[in-house]
Amino acid sequence: MFSKKSKVDGMPGLTVVEGGRARGPRGISMLADGCSFVGRMFLQGESRIGGKVDGAVLSDGHLTIEESAHMKGEVTGVSIHLNGAVEGRVRVSDILHVSSTGRVKGEIFAKRLIVDDGGRIEGQMSPFEKEDAAKTGLSDTARGNAKDKDVKTSAKVAG
Repeated sequence: MFSKKSKVDGMPGLTVVEGGRARGPRGISMLADGCSFVGRMFLQGESRIGGKVDGAVLSDGHLTIEESAHMKGEVTGVSIHLNGAVEGRVRVSDILHVSSTGRVKGEIFAKRLIVDDGGRIEGQMSPFEKEDAAKTGLSDTARGNAKDKDVKTSAKVAG
């Protein structure tokens, strides 16, 4: 009565429950500061995380990781704007923007990378390839331009 369940393509056994009075076709998913989540999270459309996450996050849209957020595990998405901290593997089929307050400790796979002055990265960086999208379960829509064979990672570091 109050929610709609839908199957997630490419992720057997995972169901997304949609509810509430969101504006637009999908609304915005959010985990606010002070909240925590342990496990595997699938986010559709625009999403924001401000709390603590221990596990895997898979987003098929734009994901903003707030300054208050601390994530441990794997984060996969189409585009990610990182203001908080991620410890683990980050896979982005389009653009990863690490702001001046953003921190990554681990592996980064991204088609494009922007790091603002003050942003910190500890670990390895590699281009996001077509095979990476298949391994992480991103749908064709979520992969976006990751199908291109000429995938390069570029970094913009002010300093």
